[in-house]
Amino acid sequence: MQTKRWFVAVLLLIFGFMSTVARAAPGYVDGNDVAVWQICPITNISAIASQNKVGFFTDPSTSYPKTGDTGYIRAVGSNISPCSNDTIGFDFFLPDGATLAIDATNPVRCYAIKFTTPTQVIEFTNNPPGFQGNCSQTPSAGTSGGLFFGYAVVAPGWQVDIRVPVRYNKQLLGLAGPPSHRLTAVAQTAWGNVAPFVPVTVYYQASFQNLQSSGIGATTATLGVNLFSYFKGGQLYVDYGTTNSFGLTTPPATVPNTALNFPSVSTSLTGLSPNTTYYWRYRFVTDAGTFNSPTQTFTTSAAPTFALTVNKNGTGSGTVTSSPTGINCGATCSASFTQGTTVTLNAVPASGSVFAGWSGGGCSGTGTCTVTMNAAQTVTATFNTAPAAGLTITAAKPPNAPTDATRNKGQSNVLMLAFTLNPSQATQLQSITLTASGSGNDSLDLTVVKLIRDANANGQIDSGEVPIASGTFSADNGTLTLTLSTPLALSPGSSQFLVAADIASSLAAHPAVLRAQSLPALPAPLLLTLLPLMLLGAWRMRSLRVGFLALALALTLAACGGGPNTTPVNKTYQINLTALSAQGNPTVSGLPISGATITVQK
Repeated sequence: MQTKRWFVAVLLLIFGFMSTVARAAPGYVDGNDVAVWQICPITNISAIASQNKVGFFTDPSTSYPKTGDTGYIRAVGSNISPCSNDTIGFDFFLPDGATLAIDATNPVRCYAIKFTTPTQVIEFTNNPPGFQGNCSQTPSAGTSGGLFFGYAVVAPGWQVDIRVPVRYNKQLLGLAGPPSHRLTAVAQTAWGNVAPFVPVTVYYQASFQNLQSSGIGATTATLGVNLFSYFKGGQLYVDYGTTNSFGLTTPPATVPNTALNFPSVSTSLTGLSPNTTYYWRYRFVTDAGTFNSPTQTFTTSAAPTFALTVNKNGTGSGTVTSSPTGINCGATCSASFTQGTTVTLNAVPASGSVFAGWSGGGCSGTGTCTVTMNAAQTVTATFNTAPAAGLTITAAKPPNAPTDATRNKGQSNVLMLAFTLNPSQATQLQSITLTASGSGNDSLDLTVVKLIRDANANGQIDSGEVPIASGTFSADNGTLTLTLSTPLALSPGSSQFLVAADIASSLAAHPAVLRAQSLPALPAPLLLTLLPLMLLGAWRMRSLRVGFLALALALTLAACGGGPNTTPVNKTYQINLTALSAQGNPTVSGLPISGATITVQK
C-alpha cells in the first residue's frame, strides 16, 4: 500500500509539473498539486482526499508581473475523495516584498467550483445564505500563522478557489531565487494539512510619480519626482534640452537599495535661455536596465528688462542712437533692453554743433558709450554750439602773477606761473603745454605740476580750488602737456589759471665740474714750502718742461688758496606756457608766457 501511495504521488508531481509548463502562457502560473490522503470509513481503503496548489496571475500582455503591478494570487483545493465531503481553507504566506492590495476594485474573491459534469460555479465572496463556508475581505491569523481569508465545505467533485490581490514591491527571481521568493499556502483540510508552493517571478521596473516643475524663471527651473525604486539601487539623472532629443544631463543622484521609493527628489536647472520651451525627463540607471519617466515640458519666462534713458544737455543739438536699436534721440530717448544686454550709444552732433562728451552710465569722453543693462541706466550727452570761424584766444600774464622767489625743499603748491585766457567766443580748454628751464633737475625735483583754475582771479590757491589736470616732466628742461580729462568750458571774457609745483625734499645733484672755488684751500706756508721743492726737482731733472709744469701747478695751487668756500649751491626752476589747445582749434596769441624763477637751496 505504501509503495502504491508513493507511486501515485510521483505521478501527481509529474502531472503538476507538466501542467505548470503547459500554463506558461499568460494567466495563472500554478505550482504542483500536493495531495492529502485519507482512509475511507466504509471501505477502509487508502485514497487521495484532496489535491492542493497555489498560483499567481500574470497580465495577458506579459509573461510575468513587474514591480509596482497589482495582481491576484490564489490557492485551490480539489476534493477528489471517493468517499466523503471535505472542509478546505488556506493560510497564505506572501513572497518577499508583496503586500495586500485589497480595495473595492480588487476584492478578495472566493469560489466553489464543480469540476465534474455538469460543471457549476458558486461565488461565495459575499457569503450567500445557506452556503457552508465563509469569505472575508480582512484576513485573520490562520492556525499555521499565515493570512486566513475563508473556507468552504465541498463534496467530491468540487473545489475551493480563494483569490487575493497583492502588489509586488521587489524583483523576484522565481526558480533561481531563494525560498523567500515563493508563494506558499498551507491547505487546512479535514484529513490533514499540506503546504503547496510556487516560485514567483517578478520582473523589475521603476516607476515615476508626481513629476512636476516649479520655480520657473527666465534662466532657472526646479524639477521634482517621487521615484519608486522598489529596493533597487542606481543613479538618477535629469535629461533636458530644447528638443525631445534632450542633449543636456545633470549630475546623478545616488539612489540606495534600502527603500521602496526615493521620494521628494528636487533638481535645480540653471543657465537656461529665457522664453524657451524645454523638454525633460528623469532617467534611472540600474543593474536591471535603464528606466525613463514620461517626457515633460516647461517654458521659461521672459528675461527682465531695464530702461535706458538718454538726456541731452548743452547749448547745441544732436542725435543719439543705440545698438541694438531702440533709442533714436531725436524723438525716442528711452527704451527697455533685456537684462545683460550690452548697449552701445553713438552721438552725432547737428550742423553747427559739436559733441562735448558723455556723463553719469559710467561713460565719459567723446567716443561711443557702452552700457551693460543689469539695472536701469541714465546717460547724458552734451552738445555745444560749434565755435565760429576765426575764433581767437588772447593769452596774457596777469598783474598778480607770481614773481621770482626763494622757496624751501619739500614745499607744496609753489606758485610758478599765472596766465589769463580771453576767448572771442565760447570754447572748451582741452590741454596746455609747459616748458621747464633752470639749473635744477625738473624731472626729479618737481614731483608734480598742477593746473588750477583761479576762480576769483586773486593769484592765490584758495580753499576749494583743486587741480583740473596734473603731471610730471619726463626729462630735465623738458616739455609737459597737461590734458584735461573733461574739457573746461570757457566763455568770452577773461579766465585766470595758476600753475603750481611740489618740490622734492631732497634735490638731485648735477655731474661734478672742476671749479676753483670747489677745490680745497691750501695754507700759504704750505705753498711756500712746496714751491722750492718743485723747482729743485725740475733743476735736478735738467728739464725745462718739468720746470714750467711745476710753476703752473704752483700758481694753480696758489689760486686755490685763501680759505674754505662757505657759499651754498642753489637750484633754480622756471616753468613757461608755450602752447594750448581748445575746441575749434582757435588762433592763440600772446605765447609764450614766462613764469617766475624759483630758487631752492640745495
